[in-house]
This record gives sequence, C-alpha cells and structure tokens, in this order.
Amino acid sequence: MMNKIEQLADNLKAESRMLADRAVAGLRTAGLETAGFIAKTKGPVHMIADAGLKLNALSHKSIEKMVKQQVVVLDDLIDGSARRLEMAARAKTVKTLVEGQMATLPKSRDHALANARKTVAIVRDTGDAFGDLFKDVVVDISSVRKGKKKVARRPAAKQKAAGRKPAARKPAAKKTVARKAPAKKVAPAEAA
Repeated sequence: MMNKIEQLADNLKAESRMLADRAVAGLRTAGLETAGFIAKTKGPVHMIADAGLKLNALSHKSIEKMVKQQVVVLDDLIDGSARRLEMAARAKTVKTLVEGQMATLPKSRDHALANARKTVAIVRDTGDAFGDLFKDVVVDISSVRKGKKKVARRPAAKQKAAGRKPAARKPAAKKTVARKAPAKKVAPAEAA
C-alpha cells in the first residue's frame, strides 16, 4: 500500500513539474514575443518623429518664404505710394497730376501681378512639398506594416519640373440606366 501511495505521490510530483515546466516555457515564449513586438515599435516611433521634424522644417521654411514675399509686396506698395505722393506734390497742374498718376498704373499693375505670381508659386510649391512628405509617410507606414524595405523616392526638389503639368484625367465611367419594360397593351374590355 505504501508503494502505491509513494508511486501516486511520485506521479503527482512528475505531473506537477511537467505542468510547471510547460507554464514556464509558455511564459518565456510569451515574454520573448512581447519583447519582439515592443522592439518593433521603435521603427514606427522613429519614422513618425522624422516625419514630424520634416513637417516642422518644411512649414518653417515655407512661412519664412511667405513672410519675405509679403515684405517685398509691402515694399513695392510703399515705394509706389511714395512715388505717387511725390508726383502729386510736384505737379503744377491737375492735368500733369492725372497724367503722371495714369502713367504709373501699368508699372504698379505689373508689380502687383508679379508679386501675386510669386506668392501663388510659394503656396503651390509648399502644397506640393507637403503632399510629397505625406506620400513618403504613407509609403513608410505601409512598408513598416508589411515588413518590407522602404521604397526609394526621389526628393521633391528633383521631381519638380519647369512647369506644372495638369493631371491626366481618367475617362468617365458610363453609367448604366435601368430601362423600364415597355407597357403592355391591354385589350379593350369586350362589350357585355
């Protein structure tokens, strides 16, 4: 009887050890997998930080360009206003005043158009640069999710051509319209 009890106790110990060993092995495996997942999060964190830094640099550079352009616009306005006031002060007659003011209009218009074009170009280039940055971020995110290497893209400065080309339009898809079945002619009711 004692042998059976000892044998039962030995079996119970062995099974307990096996269960404990399995539990420890499972915990170790889970710990290693979790450590791997945690280590993989560094890549996206660095990618997001890099994208944030690029976005910050791009926005600061664009704001700098825009402020400088606005200073040029204001300088042109101030210079033009000063010239017109000097001309008005020196005019001997109303006729010379009006002729002088009219003569400055084409030059003022040309300056205004040139400044407007430069401002629009800055805004367009900034938009293109933001678009390229976001495309790069999307490519980076999708490559991280798929575990693939980052797709090499040309920098935005090299992509920009001398002029903007309009995007190619896709042909419009033809819509199918449900047709009504032709109405069936009903025979006139027979006279009763």
